[in-house]
Amino acid sequence: MGRVSYWRIGVVFLVVSPLCAVACDSRTASVADASPADASVADASPADASPADASPDARPTHVEITVTTTGAGHGEIIAAIASTVCDSACLASVPFGAVVDFTTTADAGSWFHGWVAGCDGRHACRVVATRDVTITGDFAPEPNRVFVSSAVNSGNFGGIAGGDAICQGLAVNAGLAGTYHILLSTTAADWTTRIAGARGWIRVDGEPVGDQTVGTSAGLYNIRLDEHGTDVGLSTYWSVGNTLTGGTTCSAWTSSVGGSTADTQANFAVTTQSAKLGGPFTDGVDACNVLHRFLCAEVDRNVEIARIATSGRLAFMTRTAWDTTTGLAAADQLCASEAGGASKVGTFKALLPTSTASAISRFDTSGPPWVRADGTPLLVSAKSFESARFLDVAPGVRIDGTLEPFPTAIAFGGTDFHSITPLDSTCNDWSPGPATESTGFSPWFTMSNELQFGCFQWRLLCLQE
Repeated sequence: MGRVSYWRIGVVFLVVSPLCAVACDSRTASVADASPADASVADASPADASPADASPDARPTHVEITVTTTGAGHGEIIAAIASTVCDSACLASVPFGAVVDFTTTADAGSWFHGWVAGCDGRHACRVVATRDVTITGDFAPEPNRVFVSSAVNSGNFGGIAGGDAICQGLAVNAGLAGTYHILLSTTAADWTTRIAGARGWIRVDGEPVGDQTVGTSAGLYNIRLDEHGTDVGLSTYWSVGNTLTGGTTCSAWTSSVGGSTADTQANFAVTTQSAKLGGPFTDGVDACNVLHRFLCAEVDRNVEIARIATSGRLAFMTRTAWDTTTGLAAADQLCASEAGGASKVGTFKALLPTSTASAISRFDTSGPPWVRADGTPLLVSAKSFESARFLDVAPGVRIDGTLEPFPTAIAFGGTDFHSITPLDSTCNDWSPGPATESTGFSPWFTMSNELQFGCFQWRLLCLQE
């Protein structure tokens, strides 16, 4: 990082890195910037000395918060108390017990990789000021972008070169710099050759997609956003596939004649497949005269993307199957059993709806986010479950942190997390009765009702209360 600057403010020293000398300037902070719903909470007090039990005579009246940055990128960390900016002088003497919200803004050409001290994860952070603490954010050079196209196209792209030109045009029109390739395989070359030599991909909103590839990094964020940052939801794109036969490439992507076929894939499956699958994305076939979206990836940059874990309440996929006709109590018992077997403390329940209650109504959404065993949040905040239809990442991680290797299903029943669900979609509210069906997740996908199955034995997604 080079020389460290020390700014004398009052009777304390505020230690600021060379980057932070620029990054921590006073700026206006909006309520959205300091949203507690999207913030991880870092209680700066020691575990045995909370504001409630600390002696008034022993605790300080003010504490010092030191803000620094690290990494080869540039950006700023913005601190706010009650939505009012807290600048360098303010941070040098923060009232004891004050709640300080931290948000970040990366400079052009840089990217906020995540918090490395004082906070965790990549999103807004909230600190309760009960002791001196250092907050450090890591800024990296901007990685490559990858997106699902806003436009649709037949199987005739004018060949791979024509597809590259279409992707480039979409990127330019959206104000994205860089060189973009379409992700398609041919009879001669696998799609991975299209991104050879590049490393590190993020979505248009900055969420990480993959480090070495965009295809087999199960657990990073689903692509699903187009070049403008719009979530396209459930749609289908021309599949990247693997090295394909001549009959499944629309004549090397030059034909829009009905009746010839090319592999297609629902876009919610894109970065969420298990690494053990080996990479090809194929879900079916469609005629070459049908219009579908496609994937475009930037190929200029080489930036390592390392996972930065977020703290929160644990979420995991069960290793054992649950009989969908045995009731919610049995589902909760399975969650508790697997958590106890892994020496996890707390209460765990299944994320399941009924005909009288939504899945998320079984849980307190005012608490920390739910994160997989590898530290990846299912959604940016627990509150997000009250409106979301899709998860941000696939749920298929077991309590020991391993990826689910098999194409099984996670029982769910609903079309989202916040609505009640009819009896005919919840296996008679998870009890014996007339034959019905249910819906659920694939462990590798992010949509709650992308699978439909009978009322037999399926896995569960368990959340910590």
